[in-house]
Amino acid sequence: MPKLSFAQEIARLEGEMARVRSNAQVLPPLALAVADELEGHIAALKEIKLEQQAYRAASMAKTEELMSLIRRGELAARELRAYVVLALGTKDRRLSQFGIQIRRRRRRKARRAPATASKPASNVSGA
Repeated sequence: MPKLSFAQEIARLEGEMARVRSNAQVLPPLALAVADELEGHIAALKEIKLEQQAYRAASMAKTEELMSLIRRGELAARELRAYVVLALGTKDRRLSQFGIQIRRRRRRKARRAPATASKPASNVSGA
């Protein structure tokens, strides 16, 4: 049996129930009792689907709330690191504990001695 969507499955079950109801005069009472049971299952399916959608919406709202809290936490951590730098200075070794790189003086690059190799003289002939 191919997999059906929820709406297709509900439509299929309701169709079965409608066919049983339309042929109630020729079907035995047991078939009508099973149709009543099927009607209860359909109602339960619809109720559970509504709950599932409500949970999905609540989950999306909670995810948004979670992301907002993460952003506020990151902002607070950034401010905290800024206060630590203000309190300790930019060169204190304890900054590495907070994940902050220590600012050090730039090292001067050693100057290279200019190349003393001269170009070979070209022969210029005045012919």
